[in-house]
Amino acid sequence: VTATEAWTSVKYIELTIAELVAWGVDVQVQREVDGQIHTITVSGGSIAGRRRMIEADASSALFLAAAAALHPGSKVVLPGVSLSSLQPDIEAIRALSAYGAELEEGDDGLVVKGTETRRGWPALDASGFPDGAVMLAVLGACGDHPTTITGLGTLRVKESDRIAALEAELAKVGS
Repeated sequence: VTATEAWTSVKYIELTIAELVAWGVDVQVQREVDGQIHTITVSGGSIAGRRRMIEADASSALFLAAAAALHPGSKVVLPGVSLSSLQPDIEAIRALSAYGAELEEGDDGLVVKGTETRRGWPALDASGFPDGAVMLAVLGACGDHPTTITGLGTLRVKESDRIAALEAELAKVGS
């Protein structure tokens, strides 16, 4: 596959490449000088069966992590979630620390604690995790400071216009 225009959802492509390689698939990636993917070549053939531990889903975990960030004194343990994950929405979970939550990796998984501080983000580029940014926008509406989230262009062309839907729903609660 050769890019004829800019790739969207690059982090998901990188995650897919890493998973293919973990399964023993020969994947060659040619990059531009700036590191952007230009060409992906995947060798044909079959994939041998093997045991593979699948990590916890960061996209689903984000909702529980956000709930903890929103409520001072709360604590959520997210088993199997790690800040070193390649999943794009792990960046949305990381952004919770700038919001005011405490994040701590432990033996049981990622621990998210709510604090008295709910800052919001003066400028948050969510181009690497636009799906997770929807949840962060809801948190931003509850923050102590205005929130600006950019990098959401792909959200207008999902199964619905998620930006318009988010705007309409937040307006219903006065945000």
